Parts: sequence; structure tokens; C-alpha cells
Amino acid sequence: MPPTVNLQPPTGTSKKRPKYAPGDGTPRQRAIMISVAIACLVGAFLIPTHEPSIDELGPEEAKLQPAPPAPPAPAQSARAASNTRNNPPSSDSSLPPIHEVAMFSVNTPQEVDGRLATLSNYYTAPRLADCEAAYKALTSIGDLLVPKLPKLIETSTGPELTNYARAALDLKAVNTVPAMIARLHSPDRGAGAQKQMMAALSSFDDPKAQEFVLEAMKGNTPVSSNFVWPALGEKMTEAQVNLAYDIVSNGKPGWEEAAGALGRYGSTQQSATPLVQRIQQEIQNKKGDARLAMMKAVAQMEPSTAANMLSFYISESEPAVRAVVFSALVRSAQHRSTAMEAARNDDSPQVRAAILNAFTESPSDDVLDFFVDLLANDDVAAIARRGLVMANKGVDLGSRRFAWQQWLKQKRELQKSGGKLPDVKPEPAYESGAPLDAP
Repeated sequence: MPPTVNLQPPTGTSKKRPKYAPGDGTPRQRAIMISVAIACLVGAFLIPTHEPSIDELGPEEAKLQPAPPAPPAPAQSARAASNTRNNPPSSDSSLPPIHEVAMFSVNTPQEVDGRLATLSNYYTAPRLADCEAAYKALTSIGDLLVPKLPKLIETSTGPELTNYARAALDLKAVNTVPAMIARLHSPDRGAGAQKQMMAALSSFDDPKAQEFVLEAMKGNTPVSSNFVWPALGEKMTEAQVNLAYDIVSNGKPGWEEAAGALGRYGSTQQSATPLVQRIQQEIQNKKGDARLAMMKAVAQMEPSTAANMLSFYISESEPAVRAVVFSALVRSAQHRSTAMEAARNDDSPQVRAAILNAFTESPSDDVLDFFVDLLANDDVAAIARRGLVMANKGVDLGSRRFAWQQWLKQKRELQKSGGKLPDVKPEPAYESGAPLDAP
């Protein structure tokens, strides 16, 4: 028979547990255990856990995973495609060379759509050459592009809209007139697009286009005058010419822009002659801005016609008028010597500077000696030097007349012999791009 085990505590023992019984541990041990527990809880929240992919799960586990999201609806897909088209890749994204995507011709409307989607990525490419090549590829589509242009102009923004308006001008797409007028009334057209659309509308022989341009000249459209007047030129209608002439001949606000438009309209002798005759009949009775405006309009017309009229006004008392007159004479070979004389002797620095600036716009060999001589004239030396630099293809030889005289002598000697002009080293002080008027 097994022995009986007595489970009662020994006689005389206390029921109270010792102060440091093993079940409780010391205070230090209890603090450590609490700290460890807290650290485990924090780690459980902060440390991410790995979620296995579908490929890592077993067949039964994979069935329990949620299904992937459904593809976007057709409307969402169209909107995403539009966003991609209107927001082309950033400048650091890599695009294939433009010739690789535009090397084949397009022959069907479906191919046109594909080409348009591809080219849109290049309209804001980092290299300007790629942007221009993309535009050339756009216009190379030709007649197949014309029917699509109205819708493209209606729905596009940014560089795309600018290029489509430019293509409408180059392809003479008169069918785009209503779309362009509508876009010019909308708020989401940029400066480049406004410029191209106004240029197109002013060039079209279309009644609606001509009427819109005339209203824009009057300020009755949302288009800024900064985009209206520069678009006007040789193809102005009679009504447009009369409105510009009224603004110029009366010195009304905007007369300078209107004078420029009349000047471009009279770029040929045929169109300039009747306009100059009209101005001659009225200019004697004009003063102030009106007289100056009429002079400026004539000065920008066909050179010989303009010079023949303005040569009678070289003795005007107003320096601003003389500056316009002599600047126009510079453009006529018959009157250039008169302008040179005024550049040396006119009392007004404004007149002398205007004449020299006109010469620097087309620095021909017959004025190079004149420029070299004027390097000794402090009032106009900087402008004369600028003309010499332009004639020397941007190479600045400094402010010393001797260096330019040597260059001019070598230039003419080699021109006679048919040789190539040797490089003349610029002065060290100007090799780093110092301003032309530096001492």
C-alpha cells in the first residue's frame, strides 16, 4: 500500500508568503519585465509585416485574397489618354529620336490619329530641335490633317493648341475659322495659341475671319492688342486699313502698333504708293503724335517709296521726327550717304543713335569705314562698335580703331583674292563677354 502524502503545511509555519518569493520576483525584475512587454507592443505596431504575393500563396490561400481592381471604364480611359496627351513626359524622360517615330508617311485617318498621339509627346521636348521637327512631321500629314484640325483646336490646350493653330495657317485650313474664333473667346488659351490663331485669321480670305479681326482691332473681343496688331500686314482688308489709318492719322491710343501694321501693309511698291500719297495730302495739317505716327507708318513701308517722301522732312525741328526720317533713309541705297552725314553732324544724340542703330540692323561693307571712324566719338562709339561686331560674325576686337582698321584691311584684301579671312584675336578684356560699351 503506497504511503500517504500529507499536503498540509508543517505545523507552526506561517501562511504569509516571504517578502521576495520566486513567484513575484524582486522590484527590479518586475520593472524589467514590464519594459520588455511595452517594447514588444510598440514593435508590433511599428514594424511592417510582409504580405505574401499571390504567387507565394498556396492554391487554397490564394482563393481567399481579394480580386484585383477592374480596368478603368471607357470614359476614364479616354480622360487618362487626354491627360497624357496634354501633359507630355517631363524633360528628364527619354524619348526615341523624332525621326524614328515620324519616318513613315500616313495614308489613312486611323494612321493620322496614331501619329498625332505620338507627336504630342515631343511638343515640349527638352531640345528645341525636336519640338520643331515634331511640328514639321505634323504639317507633313497634309490634306489628311485638315479635316481633323477644327476638332483638335476645340479640344486641345497648351503647346498642342499652338501647333494646331500654326498648322491651320500653314495649311490654309479655312475650315478652322469657327473653331479658332470660339477658342479666342474661351479662357483656356495661352499666349502662343492666341498669336498663331490671330495670324491665321488675319491671313484667311474669309468674311467671318475678317470681321472678327476688325472687331479685335476695335477692342471688342477678349484678344489682347498685343496679339492683334502684330498679326496684321499685307493681307489687310480695305476696312482694316481704313481703321488703322484713322488711328494713326489722329494719334489715337495704339497709334504705334497701328503704324507698324500700315507699314507692313505697304511692304510692296504697289500697296505703298497710294497709301503714301494719302498721307502726303494730310500730314501738313498734323502735329504732335499724329504727325509722328504718320512718319513712322511711312518709314516702315517699301524702302524707295518711303525714302522718296521722307527725304523732304530731314530739316524737321522735332528730334523724334528726324530720327524716324533718317532711320528710313538708311534703308535706301540712294539716301544712305545723307543718313551718314546726319549721324556725324546732327545736334541731337537721339537722332545720331537712331541712325546708327538702323545701320547695325544691316551692316553692309559700305558703312564699315564709317563705323570705324565713329569709334572715336564717345556719344555713339558703343553703337558703332556693335555694328562692327555684327559684321565680324559676333567677334569683338575691342574699342581700339587700329584693331578694326587692320581687320577691315585684311577683309577687303582677301575678298579681292577670293581667300578666307584669317581669325583676328579679340582683345583679352573682351574675350569673356564684356559689354560692348565697356571702356
